[in-house]
Amino acid sequence: MLLKRLKPYLRWFVLGATVLFLLRTLHDHWQGVLSLRLAENGLVLLLAALTVTLAAHAWSGWVWSWLLRGLLRGAGQELEELQIPKGWAIATYLRTNLAKYLPGNIWHFTVASKPAKRFLFHCRSHS
Repeated sequence: MLLKRLKPYLRWFVLGATVLFLLRTLHDHWQGVLSLRLAENGLVLLLAALTVTLAAHAWSGWVWSWLLRGLLRGAGQELEELQIPKGWAIATYLRTNLAKYLPGNIWHFTVASKPAKRFLFHCRSHS
């Protein structure tokens, strides 16, 4: 009972502690960050690397939607009634990959499970 009452506050506490840790680390190492210099083509290479990384993660999210569809088909869902939106799958996959870097090593499961539950509930209520 006590854990249920504290759960919403615990989430904000962990988020606050994470943000404070990041700000403190940035504050402590700010001079080192300022001393970094990019080469002439460094910004172009950085943007190219970011583009390739985002494209690879978006592709992985799209493939993840295929896996979900196959798993749900194996669970007895009819393929005609089941359409997993590509945008939803990619956005959920990207959020999950960002959340796995948060302290606690559990947030990526939480981030993936909530939208999946809403999606499955939506599919069942329209069939």
